[in-house]
Amino acid sequence: MSALWCQKSTLTRLQCFVGILLALLLQCSCAEIVSVAKNAATNASNSNYDVVECDAMYGENLHGNGCRQALANIYPGRIPRLLSVVKHRRGSSSTTIQVPFEYKDGDSHPSCVITIDLAGPPFRDDTNRLLSYTLRSLVESVITHCVDRATWGGFATYGIKDTGDGLFSRSRGTFNAPLFLTVSITSPYRRNFRPGDTDPRIIPPLQSVLAFWRDEAFRQASKDKVTVMINQLGLQFSRMTEGGRKAWWDSQRFDEVSPGGVGYECKPELGAHGALPIRDCEFASYGFINEGHAPRITPNEPLKFHSGQCVFKAEATQGSADISWAALRAAADILLYRCLEAAHAPATGGQVVYTGAPGSSTSYDMPQNLLITMGKVGIVHETHNDTIGEGGSTTAAGGTQSGLQPVNGSSGVVTDSDQTS
Repeated sequence: MSALWCQKSTLTRLQCFVGILLALLLQCSCAEIVSVAKNAATNASNSNYDVVECDAMYGENLHGNGCRQALANIYPGRIPRLLSVVKHRRGSSSTTIQVPFEYKDGDSHPSCVITIDLAGPPFRDDTNRLLSYTLRSLVESVITHCVDRATWGGFATYGIKDTGDGLFSRSRGTFNAPLFLTVSITSPYRRNFRPGDTDPRIIPPLQSVLAFWRDEAFRQASKDKVTVMINQLGLQFSRMTEGGRKAWWDSQRFDEVSPGGVGYECKPELGAHGALPIRDCEFASYGFINEGHAPRITPNEPLKFHSGQCVFKAEATQGSADISWAALRAAADILLYRCLEAAHAPATGGQVVYTGAPGSSTSYDMPQNLLITMGKVGIVHETHNDTIGEGGSTTAAGGTQSGLQPVNGSSGVVTDSDQTS
């Protein structure tokens, strides 16, 4: 049965049979063999995104012996092969861990605390199943990398790729996705950390998973949605602090800022028929990072941000246009990706124009009279009343928050299918 599963799976034959051999060595039942094989065979691709992070804020002067004793207390007797980790109570058994749960090296005067948790939106109630040796390996990796080398605490993750996959395939406006596992090691005096939720170092691997799916997606609408999600996470990254309380999933609903009813036109003449510097345009686009509504845009009072050789301009073709900063940012991000950043982008300037074409049910309708242009400085038409500012700096029009530079998630590993959203 397990060999047949290997033939039908997308994993390599070597990965499958390594997992089966491991299951047999552990004396698993026939039903368990398939589960063990799946877990062992997929660990390699999942681990490309999972992280081990060390930081003194989680604890200092920790000792490996104490933390390994806490590890031994996870299951002091016979260790079950398969474990279920749950966030909310669903009954209890010897193989179920309800999180967050702590293990210590002693009850009276502990020196090391191991915390197992599931990270993600609090309204989700997932059950994560994994091999007991995987859990122990995660804890051991933190001990080896953080405690043994620096006497610091830290944390490790397991399953970030599944969370990123879920963000792409399941999200409908919110950052709702399957939970992933975290194990953290802290001193007994520095607890109550939930690194999988609140440590900003979680965001770059999530962006990397999304960036992979953006490259693989067939529908342009899916690529656009993921572009907005990646940059929303990047903005959240800039707002988070290590040891803080703001969570990565507590970001603005991306369906409130995703543009609908617009078209994106890449135009060589806006780049003077030469490649625009991507980095200049990225910095110029940071000018749209701000809170609330942008100043009212009129034909004589457009918004304009430039950096180096690139300029972004938002103008009203007639009357006035009211729009949020977040919606402007989303439109600029998609234009930047389509014309400059994508693998086969034409490397030119471009425009966001209103077309009236129906968008998705989760998109924001752009004002009909709004025109957003990206192009080379000196090429994009200027008026004497332009509100001009450097990208990422304060402008006379209400400005942007200085220094906010969203993380660029641009890497990923190969899987075998396109998902639509």
